[in-house]
Amino acid sequence: HHSEGPGSSRRGTDIESAVVSDTPPLAVSLPSQSAYYLLSDFNHHHQHAVLVNDNNETNSNSAGIRFASTHRLLREGHNVHFMINRCQSICSQFHKKGPKIWRSEQLLLNEIESEWIRQFFIQGEGHKTNLWKYWKEPICQLLMYWSRLEQRTKQVLDLLRY
Repeated sequence: HHSEGPGSSRRGTDIESAVVSDTPPLAVSLPSQSAYYLLSDFNHHHQHAVLVNDNNETNSNSAGIRFASTHRLLREGHNVHFMINRCQSICSQFHKKGPKIWRSEQLLLNEIESEWIRQFFIQGEGHKTNLWKYWKEPICQLLMYWSRLEQRTKQVLDLLRY
């Protein structure tokens, strides 16, 4: 499934097409100070994360340290300020109703949770401690919008139920 590239224009038009299911998850354990390269266009078309073990027993001086570099330009929509603006726009339209509006709310809710909040906290407490000074405001804003979208989802489900 292409998250970018030729097939991307169809991704996210509905909830089913936003879910990537044709690439199985893969976990690879590498020794300390290893490097990896994603072959072909894998980095361009698939998400990946580098996680570090916060309980590194072999070298307690480097426990929780992670160095990573992604060499590509961010396209529009791949930065936190764009996401916060998108959240503001969607949440300001809560007075509107309809399946297309609700679908866009649900896709945004999924993107905030899966691609921003989880990606930040899955890195561990050491990661959060090191970067919280910079990320506190944006992450707290995303959490606030996530909560508002969750409440909106509950309202819509309650309306549909009764």
